[in-house]
Amino acid sequence: MKCPAILVTNSKGGVGKTLVSVNLAISLSKNVRVALIDADIGAPNVTYVMGIADRRMGVDEKRRLIPYNYSDTLQVFSMENFFARGNGTKNQITFPGEEIRSVINQSVNGVAWNNPDIFVIDSPPATSDALIELVKIFGTYLNAIIVSTNHNLSVSDAERVIQSLMSNNVFIIGIIGNMIIDGQNGALKSLSEKYQLKYLGEIPFDIEIMKASDNGQPGIPYDVIEKTAGDILYLH
Repeated sequence: MKCPAILVTNSKGGVGKTLVSVNLAISLSKNVRVALIDADIGAPNVTYVMGIADRRMGVDEKRRLIPYNYSDTLQVFSMENFFARGNGTKNQITFPGEEIRSVINQSVNGVAWNNPDIFVIDSPPATSDALIELVKIFGTYLNAIIVSTNHNLSVSDAERVIQSLMSNNVFIIGIIGNMIIDGQNGALKSLSEKYQLKYLGEIPFDIEIMKASDNGQPGIPYDVIEKTAGDILYLH
């Protein structure tokens, strides 16, 4: 796949990867055509944050899955739309590793994308099957952004995924801190310095962001997302 892709990742769950993925995709779509993929197959939450979890996907004449058109320049694909229910019930999704890789491939190559300029991929909290398949698909066109809180476990898992990305020759754009309280970002700053990565900025702990996500209303009033989108456009 000769199209740039941004993998938003950390091997720990609950750090805000989906929040950043959704808002980054929306920001990028102001300037380019974006395909947003929810690659967290077992716990897909992109559509809930975007308020589109009840939209079912169709199939076109070429038997390709039809993504949801969030706007003229942003399309979204998530496994959750296979199980869409109007009552908001979330269904268990269980796949063995090899099938996860197959679904990831289908998400990129088996979807009727409208010639996207860039992919944004919400990663599952792991460094194995999904990452291996994405490296296989995108090769050197795959880039990554690390999202992490400043807590020791989150930072430790962020370091694991950094090492995994580096061993697979994936370019890391930088690190975004999330749920940062009173500017306490020392562990993340140290991590970025250790691996000579750019600390892109941070999103403070804000109850209003949580409420907005719960209500399917994406939107982060902090410039780290816009600045990161600008960095990505500059790179590509």
